[in-house]
Amino acid sequence: MFEDDLKSLYEEKERLGYTWGDIARILNEKHHTNYSGDAYRKRFSRLRKRTDDSQISFLYGTADGVINTPPADSIIGTLNVEDELNSRVVLQRLKDERTQLNQIYRQASREMLLKDIGVECAKIIAEKNPFLRKSDRKPVRSTNRCGILLLSDWHYGAVVNNYWNKYDPEICQKRLWDILTDTASLVETYGISRLYVLNLGDLISGRIHAQTRIENREDAISQVMHVSELLAQFLYDLSSSTAVPIEYYDCLDNHSRVEPNIKESLRLESLARIITWYLQERFAEDDLVNINFNDYSDDIVSFETKDGWNIVGVHGDLDSQKAVIKNMRGMLWERPHLVCTAHLHHFSADEENECMMISNPSLMGTDSFAESKRLTSKPAQTFIVTSEKSPTFAIHRIVVD
Repeated sequence: MFEDDLKSLYEEKERLGYTWGDIARILNEKHHTNYSGDAYRKRFSRLRKRTDDSQISFLYGTADGVINTPPADSIIGTLNVEDELNSRVVLQRLKDERTQLNQIYRQASREMLLKDIGVECAKIIAEKNPFLRKSDRKPVRSTNRCGILLLSDWHYGAVVNNYWNKYDPEICQKRLWDILTDTASLVETYGISRLYVLNLGDLISGRIHAQTRIENREDAISQVMHVSELLAQFLYDLSSSTAVPIEYYDCLDNHSRVEPNIKESLRLESLARIITWYLQERFAEDDLVNINFNDYSDDIVSFETKDGWNIVGVHGDLDSQKAVIKNMRGMLWERPHLVCTAHLHHFSADEENECMMISNPSLMGTDSFAESKRLTSKPAQTFIVTSEKSPTFAIHRIVVD
């Protein structure tokens, strides 16, 4: 009698909108019991399983107790396996969707945290040293030439001491001052009317390898905060010394990723993004430096120079030098005239179907990894001059050692 009432109430459950709590109240009142809705739900589950098993034994059992395999259509008709399968598919799909949503929430949470760190630190520094220029100074230039300064592979925070190179945060700052001085001189020499600064990544040493962590003087968060202000001061001083408008662009890299294990890392979980947010806040009240965001992707820079050349920039960890021009043409659906890359720590230049490729060297110079590979290179960055006739009218490898 009790089990019949339980079955009847379950059959009416959806039609009447009953919950297991409602069923519990009805049965407890009728049979003078005191069970919870969860207890009735579990009891009904056992009851239904026992009923299904008895149906299988009755329909397909043998005298010796061995169960014969029933025809598939008989099972579906008797046990409603198709409905159960559909329910399980729907349930699994909901679980998969929930997993994906949790991943999205996690990524968004980390992104908001990184942005908050960058913006808050920029505000603190800006209170002590604000960039508040509203200058009407316009440089007098005899040409429409543009300059492109490639910055990459500073690996700020690393300490190197070998026969070929000495490097630490203080040396990094000194080398940047030399880059600034030579760039200002080239801007004046060529009559540059607009300057594009491309940060091609790996400005911090990060924490992605054990050897990297050993060579680091600072933790990754300290590195990105210090290098963000160092870059901000560099841009400010460069624009002040040249009086030329600066358009700044950057892209993601590999040394800035939050998770050391690349297989478990999400591309957008990168400390490099803090630099962009930091600079945007830092130059919010300055009219000589414009901080730009990428149109296509956080790891692909693209813009058109004042004299009409399509420029593309990537870090280089996802594209080999042989394939980078082809990759960018295919992905962007446009013809770049110049593709700039970094990552390999040495200067190189090539041309493919009237598109130039330039690889930027490292500001750090020869480290322990390069030494182990029997590779050395001078610390340098690259300055490119464009003209109305060529996107690479002149190429200068600014060596700072």
